[in-house]
Amino acid sequence: MKVRIQHRTTYRYDDPALLGPHVIRLRPAPHTRTPLLSYALHVTSELDGFGRHETGTKHGPQVRWQYNPWGSREARITFPAERGITEMDVLVDCVFDIHSINPFDFFVDDDARELPFEYPGTLEKELAPFRAPPSDADKLVKELVA
Repeated sequence: MKVRIQHRTTYRYDDPALLGPHVIRLRPAPHTRTPLLSYALHVTSELDGFGRHETGTKHGPQVRWQYNPWGSREARITFPAERGITEMDVLVDCVFDIHSINPFDFFVDDDARELPFEYPGTLEKELAPFRAPPSDADKLVKELVA
């Protein structure tokens, strides 16, 4: 089944605003189970005295796509510095191919059938950095409780 989702956010400013760079994180992660069939991001700004302008036009916002450390895409939006903006409109339009997913379609390892369980030796070593609290956490928690 194909599903289309549109998300729009509009910002209106009482006085013309000079906007710095924005990072927009409205693109689905590439490593999800649901295939993304199409995606479009449209950013439109109303420039004081210049009218409406879309991304990619001379006076419109400029979009540069980047990858974050987790492999997801982010849009970095910059705006013309010479004029204030009275309105900014962000529209995301995407289509997904939705399939039924059985949330119980997994196996429980024999070593983990009873709680508490311990990881096998090599796996315990690999997971140790992720299972230990950050070194500053104990100190911060003690300060918070005190």
